[in-house]
Amino acid sequence: IGRFIAMAMYHGKFIYSGFTMPFYKRMLNRKLTMKDIESIDPEFYNSLIWIRDNNLEECGLEMFFSVDFELLGEIKPHELKPGGAEIMVNEENKEEYLELVTEWRMTRGIEEQTKSFLD
Repeated sequence: IGRFIAMAMYHGKFIYSGFTMPFYKRMLNRKLTMKDIESIDPEFYNSLIWIRDNNLEECGLEMFFSVDFELLGEIKPHELKPGGAEIMVNEENKEEYLELVTEWRMTRGIEEQTKSFLD
């Protein structure tokens, strides 16, 4: 299937399939952005926009460079960068947090499958 898609892309043909625009961007090795999340998870996207547009320190939010996610009914933590559970998000590092959480959200659980597909 990977060769078929590669040939279609090479020849500039559109493939009518269930792929999302962010997945097409990954196939083309383009950087995924926060805006790409909107088509996949609008609620999560709106949360990121709120974080971007508001002063976390004024709101009294304590956020860290880690996220929790559910896997088979169990809540698992994930550090967005080494030591992330100890690094507080503030106005100076908020953009880095948004980039890392966007990358994580777009790749969680599908890294191996995406790599195999694209190779």
